[in-house]
Amino acid sequence: MSAYESAHVSRNSMARTSVGAAAVAWILGGIGTCCLFFVFPVGAYCTGPIFLIGSIIAAVTGFMGRKQIQEEGGSKEDEQWATVGMILGIIGSVLAIGFLCLAVFGFASLALLGPDIGGVFSEINRELGATPIP
Repeated sequence: MSAYESAHVSRNSMARTSVGAAAVAWILGGIGTCCLFFVFPVGAYCTGPIFLIGSIIAAVTGFMGRKQIQEEGGSKEDEQWATVGMILGIIGSVLAIGFLCLAVFGFASLALLGPDIGGVFSEINRELGATPIP
C-alpha cells in the first residue's frame, strides 16, 4: 500500500448514516420507549415511531452503503460500518414491528373484552366468597 493510499481513507456516507440512524433509533427510540413506558406511558407513543423509522433508515442505508462499497471497492472499515448499521436496523425494525403488533393485539383484545372483564372479575369474586365493596 502506498503512502497516498494509507493517507487517503475512504469514508462512505451511506455507511456512516446507517450507523448514525441506528444509534438514534436505539438510544432515543428504543431506550426512550422502554423508560417512558414505565414513567409516562403516553410518551412511549411518541418515541416508538422514532425507533421504527430510525431502524428502517439504518437498514436501508446500510444495505445501500454495502452495495456501493462493493461496487466501488471501498475500504473494509466502511463495509463493517455499513454491516453494523444494517444489522442494528434489521433487528430494530423486527422488534418495533413485533411490539407494534403486540400493542395492537392487546388494545384490540381489551376493546373486545372490555365490557365483559367486569363480569369475569365479579364471577371470580362470587366464587371466592368475597363481599362486594359498596
